[in-house]
Amino acid sequence: MSQMLHTKVNETVQDLYDSLRVSHGITPTVAEVQHLKDVILSIGHSRHNKIEPALLFFIPRSALKFLQDTLLIGWIEAPGYPRAEAWYKFSGKSNVYAKPGAPRGSLYTNLDPLCDVWCQALDDVLVLDEIEDRAVQYAYFAAVVAILRADPPPPSFEDHPASDTVAQHRTSPVKVRRSSMLDAPRSSRKKRRLVKREEAFPIIDLTESDTGEAVTLEPHSALRSH
Repeated sequence: MSQMLHTKVNETVQDLYDSLRVSHGITPTVAEVQHLKDVILSIGHSRHNKIEPALLFFIPRSALKFLQDTLLIGWIEAPGYPRAEAWYKFSGKSNVYAKPGAPRGSLYTNLDPLCDVWCQALDDVLVLDEIEDRAVQYAYFAAVVAILRADPPPPSFEDHPASDTVAQHRTSPVKVRRSSMLDAPRSSRKKRRLVKREEAFPIIDLTESDTGEAVTLEPHSALRSH
């Protein structure tokens, strides 16, 4: 009977979902997942249909940085440049900025790859290296933003403290998921930045208009001279 209270997920994320349930010692109910679905409907049906809402139950919201309606999704690294933050904003469309709050002059306009280092709280659940479609990554980020905006917030595994026994024996779902990956995606990302430096390193719009000319970030040497 208890199994009837648990939701079903798409088979493409079944292994990941199962590892999250085991590592956290809890399975979201159908009602809890439905609440999540209702909250994230605001991102639009096309985005909603790209993701598995049940995974969002396991994202540790207390570990996320959500400032001025923007979500820190990770960092961008390239030789000779300072490590740069990547802040996601959803306002009907997805954009990534160098600063929280999405101020003018901080919009990234050329991100390939999106991030070199992901926010661990997101990556531990979504395993972002395995999501090859940028639209799907953006859909998950938009859903997380919708959840963080919600008042009252939808259910989370953080609402159900695990027993001491379960907590002591938790295993990383990411390690389980990535055991056969050999870190190939992360290595290929860094290689693309090295090989296609001018094209691949993110461009930031430093103008005051959305249609202004975009310029590249300055390297360490230039920043130190200022």
